[in-house]
Amino acid sequence: MSSGPRPERAMLGTGPLTVAAGGKFEADKKDPYAVVSAEMLAAYEMLSNLARGSA
Repeated sequence: MSSGPRPERAMLGTGPLTVAAGGKFEADKKDPYAVVSAEMLAAYEMLSNLARGSA
């Protein structure tokens, strides 16, 4: 189907995209800060590339 939207546009839309990721605080630290997993970062990269059309 050459006249329809790319699958990425059909799924993500054409406007701004917001990705929210929750962090988990480190345990047993005097001054803990929020961290995210490597898998979450990889998923974010995949989504952002898909949204930019560079996947």
